[in-house]
This record gives sequence, structure tokens and C-alpha cells, in this order.
Amino acid sequence: MMRRFISLSRTLAWCLCAAACLSNLSCGQKKVLRDDLVPVAGTVTFKGQPLANATVMLIPTVKEVTDRPAAVTDADGAFELACADQDGAPPGSYQVTIVAFEPSTDDEVRPASRIPEKYSNPKTSGLKAVVQEEDENVIDFTLTP
Repeated sequence: MMRRFISLSRTLAWCLCAAACLSNLSCGQKKVLRDDLVPVAGTVTFKGQPLANATVMLIPTVKEVTDRPAAVTDADGAFELACADQDGAPPGSYQVTIVAFEPSTDDEVRPASRIPEKYSNPKTSGLKAVVQEEDENVIDFTLTP
């Protein structure tokens, strides 16, 4: 009986030790900073007014590129793109989507769009952007009804 208890205790101790070691592997890793991202900023206006709380997303025109730089506009319609959790966007050509919804508390119903739906689809938005590697990248979008 005692032998069984010791064996079980050792097994439990080994499992706890292995779990602690595995959990520490990711805790000590540093975030890998990308060096291919360049700053991109701009503004979004609709009907001549800044469009606040709109989501701007860039979709690469090259299918092999998987990055989707995005940002949410502030009260002045200004944005700064980020890729994942790092500021900036990779240089390249993009189609652009912009969405902005009315505030809603009903999770069952899709909120109404504050801008025409065409801007939510890269094929119909008509919005394009080119991010340059060495130029200042200020991209403004003027949306119309």
C-alpha cells in the first residue's frame, strides 16, 4: 500500500513538474518584432465629416500575402494602421474596406451601417491603397453616399 502511494506521488510530482516546465516555455519568450512594417496613417470622411469608430482594413492584391493591416478611426476620423499587434503595414498594393455601424445592444440583430454597404466589400468599395517602403504613407479616404 505504501509503495503504491509513493509511486502515485512520484507520478503526480513528475506531471506537475512537466506542466510547470511547459508553461514556462512561452512565458519567457520575447515578442518577435517585424522589420518589414512601415507607418501608415490617414483619415476617413463621409459626407464631408470625419467618420469616427470606423474599421479600415487593407486586403493585399497579391494572394500569397496574408497580412491584413487594419485600424479603427478616432473621433476625428484619423487612423494608424497596425498589422496583428504591431504598428504599420507591409509595403504593397491593397484593396480597402471600411465599415461603420450604428451602436447596438442587440446581439441577435446586425446593426445598421452608417455608410453605404459597398464600402464593406473589397470588390465594390472602389478604394485602393499603395503602401510605399520609403515614402511617407498618408492615405485619406473620402466616402460618398
